[in-house]
Amino acid sequence: MSKLDLTYPAIRRLFEKYMIDGRTESKALLAWFLETYYHLLDTEVDDSICDESGDRTIDGIFVNDLRRRIDV
Repeated sequence: MSKLDLTYPAIRRLFEKYMIDGRTESKALLAWFLETYYHLLDTEVDDSICDESGDRTIDGIFVNDLRRRIDV
């Protein structure tokens, strides 16, 4: 059984391709999560990210129509 590598460099490699258009690491990680967990398209990912200064710690919002809920 292979050992799970949870070092920062290994984790960063997961979301490295999302480091585009001047995205910060936190936005890139969130983009990876939204695409991987929610299976969002690129435009939906961009629309869901709201990680800016003054955002009161809300980094992303996703309206899940199927489950009739809003995930923050």
